[in-house]
Amino acid sequence: AEVSGKFDVLEDLNLATGVEVRYDNYAIRKGDAVSWAYGRSNFVDTANPIRNRSSFPLTVDVVGGIQGFPGFDPAAAGSDGRSAWDVYLDAEQNLTKWWLLGASARVENVQYTGPAVVGKLGTRVDAGDYVFFRGSASNGSRPPGVQQIFYSHKITAILPAGLTETITVGDGHRLRSAFGMGQLKPETSLGGSVGVGAGGVELGAGVE
Repeated sequence: AEVSGKFDVLEDLNLATGVEVRYDNYAIRKGDAVSWAYGRSNFVDTANPIRNRSSFPLTVDVVGGIQGFPGFDPAAAGSDGRSAWDVYLDAEQNLTKWWLLGASARVENVQYTGPAVVGKLGTRVDAGDYVFFRGSASNGSRPPGVQQIFYSHKITAILPAGLTETITVGDGHRLRSAFGMGQLKPETSLGGSVGVGAGGVELGAGVE
């Protein structure tokens, strides 16, 4: 939801504010049984045979499993999510006929990573009818994606010692705690930019 308005203060004041509430979901469905049922073995399960559909009659047993990259088994399947909300305020004011100042701020709270405050401050100065200077500074915060938190999968790697199963686990998996690995943290950033324009041509530079 967003509300915005323009107020007759000094050289006009623009305000906008809003609230967002959301739920992010991530799901993995188990793959076809023929892609994971036999694991990394070449053994043919005679109790639960897989029939070769390219032959007739369907009496030829085939080997199950996919080399290296098996399908998602029931242990990897699941559906998880997280809730989040944020509130923001944006203001822009012409302090004079030639000086514009703008500022915005957002408070966000994401489940598993906690609250964050980000904002941006920008200004523009008109030096005559055709020349202007601008600049801005900001910070940012990006929480881990739901796929980074909940994704889990195992593959078979070929190592000198033989076939070895390796696993990729999500942020909350017990193996991370067993190896002393903490939870993923939000990515943070600082940025700034400056620019100058004249006669319809603008040059700018930024750093982050």
